[in-house]
Amino acid sequence: MGRKRKGSPESLQVLMRRQLAYRLRLQGYGYTQIGEKVRAWARREGLELPKGYDRRHAHQDLARYLAQRKRAYDAGVELEREIALQRCHELLRKVWPRAKRGHWRDVREARLLVERILELEGMRGKG
Repeated sequence: MGRKRKGSPESLQVLMRRQLAYRLRLQGYGYTQIGEKVRAWARREGLELPKGYDRRHAHQDLARYLAQRKRAYDAGVELEREIALQRCHELLRKVWPRAKRGHWRDVREARLLVERILELEGMRGKG
C-alpha cells in the first residue's frame, strides 16, 4: 500500500485516528491504553489500522499529529509577522517625509517603526 493522498478517505481516517490519539493523551491515557482504545474505535467504525497497531503506533500517531499542528501554527505566525511588517513599512512611508524635515514627533515615530521592522525581521532583539 502506497502513501495516502491528501483528501483521500484513507488520509481522513489517519487524521481522525491521530486526533483521537491526541485527545486520549490529553485525558491522561498512556500509549498502551491509547493503542487499545484506537483499535476498539477502528473496529466499531469498520476502519483499517496499520498491522499490529500498538503503543508504538500510538506514539508515532501522536508525534506526527503534533508536528502537523506545529507546522500549521508556525505558518500562521509567519503570516501574522508578514502582515505586521507590511503595516510598519506603510506607516514608515507616510511618516518618513516629515521626519526628514525634522518634525520631532515624526522623527520619534520613524525611529520606533524602524526598530519594530528590525525586530520583526529578526535583526534586533526585543527590548
